[in-house]
Amino acid sequence: MFTAIVSIGAMAHFSGGRQPVANDDSIINYSSSVLIAQLILRIVGLMTAGLILVVGIVILVGALIPASVPSNYRTILGVVMVLYGTYRILMILIRQRSKRHEAE
Repeated sequence: MFTAIVSIGAMAHFSGGRQPVANDDSIINYSSSVLIAQLILRIVGLMTAGLILVVGIVILVGALIPASVPSNYRTILGVVMVLYGTYRILMILIRQRSKRHEAE
């Protein structure tokens, strides 16, 4: 908190006592860059969750883990990964829907 107060005071000192004012162009550029960053994070999150879901299905089918691994272990690991992938996808979509409703 002290650092924030010092930096605000330094900004006021170096700007001639005036607080810096953002113009409309910088606000638009900032908001568009934030939207792009959020879109990239959403895509990466969905891809990761989808990959976890697919790996879980492949484990359940038995194509990824060797036959020497007990079938109970393979089943439990596959089910957990499928559930976690599904959970992550649902949470991303629910968060997106709630942000859309807040914006309205």
